[in-house]
Amino acid sequence: ILGQLVQATPAAGETVKAALAKGHADPVAAGSALITFMHELSARCPLVVAVDDAHWGDDLSLKALSFAARRVYSERVLCLIAAQPDYAARLPSGITRAAASHGLRLELAGLSVTEVAALARAAGAVALPGRAARRLRDHTAGVPMHVLELVRDLPGDVLVTPGVTLPAPRSLTTLVLSRLAACTADTERLVVAAAVLGSECDLADAASLAHLADPLPAFQQAVEQRLLVEQQTPGRRRCCFAHSLIRTAVYRDVGVSRRARLHRAAAELTTGSLALAHRAAGCSGTDMALAEDLVVRAADEQAAGQLAEAAEHLLAAAQVAERPFADQCLLAAVAALIDLGDAARARGHDAAIVAMAPSSMRSLVLGRLAVVSGDCDAAEQRITDAFAEICAAGQPAAELRELAAKAACELALMLLGQHRTDDAARWAQRGAGIGVTGFTRACSRVVHCGAIAAAGQVSAARVVLEADISQSSDGRGRALLRAGLGGVLLYADDLPGSARHLDAATDPGRRDPLPLAHLLEARLIRVLVAYRSGFWDEAAAVAERLVTLLEDFDLGWLLPRAHLAAVYVAAGRGHWPVALDHLAAAEGAAAPQARPMAFALADARVAIAVARDDTAAVLTAAQDAVSDLELLRRLEPSTLSFWPAYAQALARAGRPAKAEAILQPCEERARTCGRRSAIAAAMRARGVLEAERKRPDAALAALDESLRCLDRLGMPMEEAMTRFERGRILRRTGQRRSAAREIGAARSLFARLGAQPFLVRCDEELGGEVQADEGATGLGLTVRQLAVAQAAVAGMSNREIATELFISVKTVEFHVAQILARLGLDSRTQIADALRDRDRAGTGSAAAHR
Repeated sequence: ILGQLVQATPAAGETVKAALAKGHADPVAAGSALITFMHELSARCPLVVAVDDAHWGDDLSLKALSFAARRVYSERVLCLIAAQPDYAARLPSGITRAAASHGLRLELAGLSVTEVAALARAAGAVALPGRAARRLRDHTAGVPMHVLELVRDLPGDVLVTPGVTLPAPRSLTTLVLSRLAACTADTERLVVAAAVLGSECDLADAASLAHLADPLPAFQQAVEQRLLVEQQTPGRRRCCFAHSLIRTAVYRDVGVSRRARLHRAAAELTTGSLALAHRAAGCSGTDMALAEDLVVRAADEQAAGQLAEAAEHLLAAAQVAERPFADQCLLAAVAALIDLGDAARARGHDAAIVAMAPSSMRSLVLGRLAVVSGDCDAAEQRITDAFAEICAAGQPAAELRELAAKAACELALMLLGQHRTDDAARWAQRGAGIGVTGFTRACSRVVHCGAIAAAGQVSAARVVLEADISQSSDGRGRALLRAGLGGVLLYADDLPGSARHLDAATDPGRRDPLPLAHLLEARLIRVLVAYRSGFWDEAAAVAERLVTLLEDFDLGWLLPRAHLAAVYVAAGRGHWPVALDHLAAAEGAAAPQARPMAFALADARVAIAVARDDTAAVLTAAQDAVSDLELLRRLEPSTLSFWPAYAQALARAGRPAKAEAILQPCEERARTCGRRSAIAAAMRARGVLEAERKRPDAALAALDESLRCLDRLGMPMEEAMTRFERGRILRRTGQRRSAAREIGAARSLFARLGAQPFLVRCDEELGGEVQADEGATGLGLTVRQLAVAQAAVAGMSNREIATELFISVKTVEFHVAQILARLGLDSRTQIADALRDRDRAGTGSAAAHR
């Protein structure tokens, strides 16, 4: 599709041509080039990009188009993308989402009777009476293509005469073949030859294959019959089918023997992968030479990162090779499909692989299929058996070693998702020890270090990764190691170090960029770093962008994590619909992998409940996650924020004994691992628990320790929450001035983050008498009163204001009365004028200052 778009506008599109010239462009690079292409053209005049029959498009182009369509809203561009309803689900989800959010999705049903009559008139047919139009509509189901073909092919009297039976069935195949049958023998041979050569070809090649010395008369007849179309290109005369379904109809009607013979002849006219495809299609039995050529081609494509093409050639080799070589080709093809992320297609070959003779490679591929199917027990058994066979057989071949390393790494990831950290680390080590390529070894090492870090051994993981980075000579492998180190440093509370390594790993200017899935996963970790560091605008924007990218590129296994990453800022800022939508999307996407995602989901649910100050919701959200304390005692505490939050909610709910039972192992684990952020969270919960026990000194001591642990960690949200709790206790012990200072400090941190629900809480704690910021100069309103005034001006009712600001309707009524009194107004309709006067005064003062 990209090639066709560039061909249609030869004066532009150099960026797209450059992306395609590499031969293995990825959707991000191709999509970015397409955006530049659209920008250049739309700068001159409004641009329409029309793609018909998109469901037959190539995968790269569709994903690039999906990427571009969601990012050109500010350009004068209209994208029209048409697909048949039965195939629309095959399009990248980003296309349909773009239509839903910034466009229209038109479901085109069959034409009405009136529309059929109008179409017949436009096509030059006789005027159809209502009964004839209805008959034609019922016969064709109103499909415009069928209507057009019928009104063009059938005499007018056939269409309008009652009782005359219309041809049936009027499928496209019947129409095409009837036209073809009406052609001369030369035309039939030319059209069949073109169908064998592909959707488009050089007319000279089609003539050679059809044994026509002068193809022009036949070509003219094919054009007249609307079977072929002449392509307007410089140089050699080319032809293509008027519609790809026409080519399919012709091709499938050719007898098997004739088709194979023509493909063998076409192989002599073509080169490269196209010639290989013709040789494979023309093979009447087994052909070991062809199979070996296909395997060699696949190896070159794999080395170039063209996994999709490699998988196709390996599958073709499996069709023409003798056993057991055919089995080896199929196993390699399925492994390539798994590498490609095409799990559904890979699983389609499961039965054929099960029927093969036992071998270590068969066991590895079946193990990997079990991994992508989520069957951990089967995956572990298959891969364990394969490793035993490999060890018993001695030194395996490089291909088998690489496959074994990938299988071990994937199994380790599955085990890690089940919190079997020791088993995951062991399998990842096996993968690192047996892998052939630097990138596969790096993948295994990252998973190994992720496993030991998840078990609380962050320092050990950091040492290993830093050593590997210094020794790595593989560019992509080194980038992946840095991304892994960034994740480990997030565990270790080293947010600047984590950001530095993640930014280096995902730098768009890298000569050897990470594969797309690894790149986006690293950026997901970077979102969490930005959130914890207090860069909430960045975290929110990138999280939303990652969600759309993962949807565009069908990387479904990362999608739940992207949605969860988007929850935290939305919850912290009180954007409840956004937070809840992302949580629901994560829950839906994580359904097949609910167990591995259980803790991450609990963290997100708790974050929303904490932001809403809903103790009961915190208890509900975290209850299942804390049911296995022995498991939690073995894991990295900085990743389990629901744990201390649950203990704190228990204390608030008047259940101190249960809170103590939950909190004590949390404290112990945090101290054992030396994780300052986890100690701080536990001490904050301890402070709340001691306050509920009426032990204010112990409570303040715990909160002081929490602040000491947070010192210089650069986690403003954590510090603000601790200071707020400390201020509450000081206020309840009568130390109002100290309480005001502490809550004021918390409020400043919350304000910097835009954490509106927490700002409201601060104001409520101080009785709403904190004076408004600089924006309220001249009005003398409190922060709460200013918020109520702005909401009233926006047209909100008292009940809506109460819901928005987490206060009662009575409190809203009180604030409205106070606002009117302070501003000397008679009604709330005058508040808007007062605020506008304030804004004009502020603008004038600022201008004078400048």
